[in-house]
Amino acid sequence: MSERKAREEESRSTPEYMLTFGDMMNLLLCFFVAIIAQANFEEPRYQIVTSAIQGGLGILPGGNAIDVGNMMNLGMNIDTLTGTAPKFREDAKGVKKDLDKITSTLEVKLLQAIKKGTTKIKTDERGIVIQLTESIVFDSGSPVLNESASPVLDQIAEFLSMPDLINRLIRIEGHTDNIPVSGKFQSNWELSTMRAVNVLHYFEKKPGIKPSRMSAVGYGQFKPVAPNTTDEGRKANRRVEIVILKENVKSFE
Repeated sequence: MSERKAREEESRSTPEYMLTFGDMMNLLLCFFVAIIAQANFEEPRYQIVTSAIQGGLGILPGGNAIDVGNMMNLGMNIDTLTGTAPKFREDAKGVKKDLDKITSTLEVKLLQAIKKGTTKIKTDERGIVIQLTESIVFDSGSPVLNESASPVLDQIAEFLSMPDLINRLIRIEGHTDNIPVSGKFQSNWELSTMRAVNVLHYFEKKPGIKPSRMSAVGYGQFKPVAPNTTDEGRKANRRVEIVILKENVKSFE
């Protein structure tokens, strides 16, 4: 009798809202367990996130690595992976060092043209870009190569035949300003394309440059590097770019 009375007193001492609260917590727990059980985790992303967390805590297991290709396909930044970033960063530094070496060699070859402002060299997402202004390569509105272009193009051709670049693809891009053309061309598309093709043919005749490595494309006025609202801007936009594509690019498609 005393034991039953004790249970009744204990029951009366528990606030009624706690019973409701406890039921609600149990329901929420069941709900989230059901959600997680049905979740579709993408394994590569799950692995990346897990590795980043483990690396941040200093517990990344030895020998476990994330495939670079998978990570790049996912668009992940290697620097976000604390545990694995050092290795990838070293690889990136090695690639950049090679690019810097190649670019420096090219800058020495084209030093005079660079000083005159007719040639620029840069690197971007495409690879190494050699930018030639219209004035050094063509007459205004013409697709025919100037005689004055030969020394610069010969130096570039010699550079393109270097052993370090022998397997790199080359895309020659023609660009114009937005002033409509007159004469035999219907539009800037044709003019820019024909200019790129003529530069390609020039290189085709040089030893050490296989035709299969090259392609030509014309963009007309649609990829400007400066506003077409001023003479200086239009002058900058009239150009040919010789793009040495990145080493991992194996086709023009």
